[in-house]
Amino acid sequence: MADGREPEVCDANMMRTLICSLADDHIDLKNLALRWDALETLCQALPENPNIRRLTLDNTGVGDESLNILVPAIALAASLETLSLCSNSISDHGLAKLFALSSHPSLSTLSLRHTPISCGSNSRLSDYLATDPALSELDLSHTLIANEGATLIAGSLHSNTHLRTLNLTSTKIGAKGSILLMEWQKARPYIDIRGIHVFGADFLRPLLEATHSANRPGTGRA
Repeated sequence: MADGREPEVCDANMMRTLICSLADDHIDLKNLALRWDALETLCQALPENPNIRRLTLDNTGVGDESLNILVPAIALAASLETLSLCSNSISDHGLAKLFALSSHPSLSTLSLRHTPISCGSNSRLSDYLATDPALSELDLSHTLIANEGATLIAGSLHSNTHLRTLNLTSTKIGAKGSILLMEWQKARPYIDIRGIHVFGADFLRPLLEATHSANRPGTGRA
């Protein structure tokens, strides 16, 4: 942890207590070190408890192996609306399992901030968004998504009717990817794409205008 203290360990007994004492619809396990038996207990409870609508697993040590049992449990948790997996070491292979949740009926918010999403995840992420999942908010901030990812995301969203907020703050997307996303967003002002303005509107505006001029019929040289 940031203050140098060891994270509190969550075992099966602690997990049962947290679930039984659920005061609202949120299980918040942020910064707890989840033991395997705790994760198994959580996965058993998710499909059985319709009161669980939000699940926060930020910085809990969830990895690829954890997702082997977590993803099937989430798939059966029809009431779950929000899932946060920020600051976990999930590989491209693990993310592929997560993106298999495209048919989940109610999952509307997915946060993957500070996870190592890289170019190896681009095609899987694109395929996930193209299936038009129920997802309305996706947080990919502080990941390694770059211009190639921006291109694939923009292409996949042509068939997506649900997404309303996409957070790309502090990614590796440069001017080229930002211009592409801003151009795409102009026809879809109802979608809030965050973080692509980091280079400054004054810098991007003339580039966008030049792109428009180049693509406008009759503006080419004779």
